[in-house]
Parts: sequence; structure tokens; C-alpha cells
Amino acid sequence: MMTAELAYPELAADFSLGAEVRYVFYLGRPAVEIEKSETQEYAMLGVIDGDALRYHNRKDKTGGFEKAINDVVKRALARYPRPPGISPDAKVHLGMGFFINHR
Repeated sequence: MMTAELAYPELAADFSLGAEVRYVFYLGRPAVEIEKSETQEYAMLGVIDGDALRYHNRKDKTGGFEKAINDVVKRALARYPRPPGISPDAKVHLGMGFFINHR
């Protein structure tokens, strides 16, 4: 199961970023298309490293969500048994939420 292997991207967690990533699994091909919603920035709480704040505008910090899912997708597709008789148009819409809850 892909969701069991998925971890919160470390760089996104460091910068208190969240997102909801949606993906479509095409059962008959097999292939996966990944799309991401807008990234949400949460307040940084607790002890904050000044060096981390300096790099807060790094462009690569938001791409971690897609990369995390893409890495897991590659492993999942390698083990997918590809059952015969499934239409190439058959698809499953899935989503994974990466959210931070400060309580």
C-alpha cells in the first residue's frame, strides 16, 4: 500500500509547509499522474534556527510533496501485478494530505 510507505517530506516539515496532493492511478497501463494543490504555509512554532529562516524562500522546498509520492509510486508500480482484462481507461482517484496541526 502506497500510503503506508509515504513519509512527510523533511524539507517541507522543516519549513512548516503543507499540501494536499491528488493523484490518478490508471489500472490498465499502469501509470500514475500526480497533481498538487496549493502549498499552505503554517506558523513556525518553538525554537527556530536562524539559518533555516535564511533559506525560507528556497524553491525546492515545495517540490518535496510530489517527489515523496513519485518515489513511492515508482516502487508500487514495480510490484503491481498488472492483472489481465483491465481497461486502459480504468482509473482510481486518490489523495494524500500533508497537514500540520498545532494544538
